[in-house]
Amino acid sequence: MPLYAYHPKSVLHVCNECLFCDSDRYQRLSDKEKITEEHQLIINSLDKYRILTYPMISRLTSVDEYILKPILKQLEEYGIIIRQYYQYEVEGENRRTPVFFCLSPDLPFATENASECAWKWSTELRIDEAMGILNFNLFHLILRGEVPHRAIQARVNYKVNGIIADGYYKLKGKKFFGGYSHCYVLSTVDFSDRNKDAVKRICRIWEHYLGKDEKMPWVVVICENSIQAIHIQENFSEADIEDRGLYFIFAGELEYGENPFQILQSVRREGGAILTDNFVVDNWY
Repeated sequence: MPLYAYHPKSVLHVCNECLFCDSDRYQRLSDKEKITEEHQLIINSLDKYRILTYPMISRLTSVDEYILKPILKQLEEYGIIIRQYYQYEVEGENRRTPVFFCLSPDLPFATENASECAWKWSTELRIDEAMGILNFNLFHLILRGEVPHRAIQARVNYKVNGIIADGYYKLKGKKFFGGYSHCYVLSTVDFSDRNKDAVKRICRIWEHYLGKDEKMPWVVVICENSIQAIHIQENFSEADIEDRGLYFIFAGELEYGENPFQILQSVRREGGAILTDNFVVDNWY
């Protein structure tokens, strides 16, 4: 089972006593130099990536987890970040997702990405949305660590044709015709409404490139398993997929130390079975 997975009837548990920081309080904190460089690094990371876990924040800020936890606790007490998790039941036993963090929806200062990404936390945050974001962030952080910066251009929360893709990547290398290829990455975990949303977003991305000189991009969907993948794929004809490229990553296979482009999967039905084929984008840089 993926680390960040959809669980029916999950309940969001918010750990904060304070959910916002007003401007007067923030000014007092700033005057007393209570907002440190480490605090600002965390705020900037959450501003860009929306939802992060302890290990993700540690990786982005290069601050060890044992040092990071009290710093995050301070930001939580200030009302600048929200600490939370989902609780759900499996065979009568209560379980919960990993703890994760995001910025408060009511901040007394402007953030760099406020105009680019309209995402805001609320107590109505759905588990499918939160876990989908975490799976994408895991993919992105692994990719950042595995592929040299010279070989890839990356954007997160990238707007194209009226929709926001979780990520846009331009892969640069001699193995590609013309020296580069590019792809959009979408992340989804719920099999129902979110599947429909993923299909709509794929269509909008492909529509954007019709009739243009630019290469038709691949679309990579991070999802839970081959059943969800085939449900998404069967909304398209074989010609659509052959001409454009639609691939999947199963979230449970994402691991630090392995390039995510080495675990891309295509899916197909054969009789009553769903079969997968590995499509490796290997050694292009």
